[in-house]
Amino acid sequence: MKSKRSINFFIIFISIIFIDIFKNANASLQDQYRAQSCTFDSAPFQNTQNETYRYCINKLNKRVTLIFDDGDTIVQEGYLGQSELVDFYGTWTIFEWVIDSNKLTQYRCHGNDKDGCTDKVYKNQEAIKR
Repeated sequence: MKSKRSINFFIIFISIIFIDIFKNANASLQDQYRAQSCTFDSAPFQNTQNETYRYCINKLNKRVTLIFDDGDTIVQEGYLGQSELVDFYGTWTIFEWVIDSNKLTQYRCHGNDKDGCTDKVYKNQEAIKR
């Protein structure tokens, strides 16, 4: 009888853990959706070259998104304050975004995980704070 009670307790315990994990995943997806919801009118950064391009930054994962005046979006490589290694048109490239004096700037270089940048680092001021 004691082993049956132990099995029931174990099943209930595991069920509670899975329910809690599932609830956290849903909340996390909701938070991510709210953090990425950005329109052309509410985008905080304006492209320095083209007034029909603006930029948003996802508050949770720090991903930068380019948003066009027609509402189309393109998620950009790299994160705000964190680099990302990407196979960019057949060449491994490291991207990172920073905000410096109200300017949204992208840094990039050719490289890899082991050695970091293996070539010149490029800096492009993409946008300014609106």
